[in-house]
Amino acid sequence: MESLSSTIQDNFLMCTICLEVYKEPQTLPCLHTFCKECLHNFIKKSSSKDSSNCPICRRTFWTSRNEIKLNFCLQSLIDLLNVSSTSSQTFCSFCKLHDKNETAVSQCLTCLEYLCEICAKERHTFTSRTVNHKVVPLSEVLEGKYDRELQLIQKTHCTQHRGEKLKYYCVPCALPMCRDCIVIEHTGHEVKLMTDERKQRERLIKERLLSFKKHIETLNHNKSILSKRITALSGKEEIIKKQIEEICTDVVQKIYKTQAEKENEVSNFLKPARDQLVNSHMQCSEFCKEVEDCVAISENVLANGSDSELLSLSNEILRRMDELEIKNDPKYNQSPVVNIPDLQIVWKEPLITIVDRAYSCKEPTTKEISTQTSITRSNQGTQFDSIEDSLKKLSSTASGCKPKSVTKYEINLSESITIREGSDTVKPELSCVAWIDRENIAVVDRGNEKIKLFELNSKSIKSIYMPGAVTISISTLAIACRLADLRMKIFRLPFTEIKTDVGVQCLITASDGSSLMWMTKKNIFCFKDDTVSQVSIKNKDSNPKTLGAPRYAIQLSNGTYVVSDKGNDCVFFISNSGIIILEINHYPGSITHDDNTGLFISDFEKGTISIFDQTGKYMSKLKIGVWQKSPRSISILDDRLLVATQYKILLYKLTRK
Repeated sequence: MESLSSTIQDNFLMCTICLEVYKEPQTLPCLHTFCKECLHNFIKKSSSKDSSNCPICRRTFWTSRNEIKLNFCLQSLIDLLNVSSTSSQTFCSFCKLHDKNETAVSQCLTCLEYLCEICAKERHTFTSRTVNHKVVPLSEVLEGKYDRELQLIQKTHCTQHRGEKLKYYCVPCALPMCRDCIVIEHTGHEVKLMTDERKQRERLIKERLLSFKKHIETLNHNKSILSKRITALSGKEEIIKKQIEEICTDVVQKIYKTQAEKENEVSNFLKPARDQLVNSHMQCSEFCKEVEDCVAISENVLANGSDSELLSLSNEILRRMDELEIKNDPKYNQSPVVNIPDLQIVWKEPLITIVDRAYSCKEPTTKEISTQTSITRSNQGTQFDSIEDSLKKLSSTASGCKPKSVTKYEINLSESITIREGSDTVKPELSCVAWIDRENIAVVDRGNEKIKLFELNSKSIKSIYMPGAVTISISTLAIACRLADLRMKIFRLPFTEIKTDVGVQCLITASDGSSLMWMTKKNIFCFKDDTVSQVSIKNKDSNPKTLGAPRYAIQLSNGTYVVSDKGNDCVFFISNSGIIILEINHYPGSITHDDNTGLFISDFEKGTISIFDQTGKYMSKLKIGVWQKSPRSISILDDRLLVATQYKILLYKLTRK
């Protein structure tokens, strides 16, 4: 068996600030780790007292919310490696009591004492207390044969209660704890054995790791393509410059003064393409590094962490995976298309013209060469990515209908609402909005990690602190909230928790609001009349179907489910028996519907809301505007449309023509 020192990379245990082995390693929400003293000194230099930015990725973290955690896993690995590195120079523990320095050749795995040859054979196990102690050769300890046993001995004790071992896990507090912790500090909390909770968290992390490893392959492929295109672009530029130089050499007297201008002109002409490629390559590299860091940390925790260590970091790992989920940003999942202009030098004395062969070119008007230095192209503007998708048609796998307007809607802004209360520490950043009734709405404020209830008339706000909240769903039964770590919490007003579930991918808003509904990638669940029922998702041929990453979903009045799947970058129509009956090629945004069977699907990237009927036929489109950073979330009640932008709620009057 290999020792830990041979399997762990050198820089895995090194602080990037002091470049030394971690001393009391502290982990931030982005999973980057630093020495406690190094991080404390860095935070002191920050301009803000309540927050700071990670020295590596610049992600903001809050010092006032206990977001900095001791990395038990790294600390125990460092302790174990320190023990292993000093064991070969250690003297016998018993002989030292008699002022003798006998070299240790064995170690007791029960009490961790070092023993010389005589003490190992004739003394240590000859008492009633030590008769069952396990003594092994020190050479095998140094080889790593007993690293796991030493690691378990060092890690399982509670830091609050001396001598007590960490065997339990408090679900509400997300903390490993001992027997005394349950009685003293966690009375009445839901408690599980750490071994049972680890199995569940380990399954979630392993599931996500498979997806993330595939993302790394895609990112590396895109990096390779971008590198080749940058090289090709540079090569093309060099060829053009050489052609310019050759021509200018033949007519030195006439064009020597324009040579530098031409070279600069070529560079300026190619600059948009180069900047875009270099920027895409840089973003792809940075994002790939973040994903690789997350995978490396997750794999090391799974491979080397004890139950308490894995559980203490599992929420942060899952939350970080949710933030980094590559399918949330389509630009990283496909190779960027950047056309390298096919330039040619045309010389018609006294003119030198740079022409893009891809476009027809008018013959330039004769002017003095000192004043004529232009790149000719027949079309106006520059096109590097693709033609603007202004005429793109919505298509579906079922009917293939054309996007012809049948029914039109129009909107008028009634009110712009800022939902901020005195206890907020930062500017509200909204991710979801939903109607409770005509006078009350519910909002998720991810910036302050709260769920807020807002009364439209009195402008009063009630809130509950809910770290990791992403989306909410309202029913006559209760309010359901999905967290970033795929947990679901269900409340009765005013914020009385009645149920918690795990592994929930997406909440579903029921058509009549009489039931609570949610889904995983494979099943749809319905909670009604104190009973939970479920249906499996299937293809048209009734074979089981696994969705990619469902994020928003509603149930229509005819029982059909409409699901935005970011993993497949489309919107699915699923029958009440679980069969996928339609697939719409549309941005998988927030979904809602009105009383006139209109189905509204938002497009965050374009700042629009597309409207379909309940059969999936396109009707019309509403323009909200990307300048509002919207629509992040939409909800309709009667003739009123709520739109959540990044910082405000927009209330529109909705009219059907």
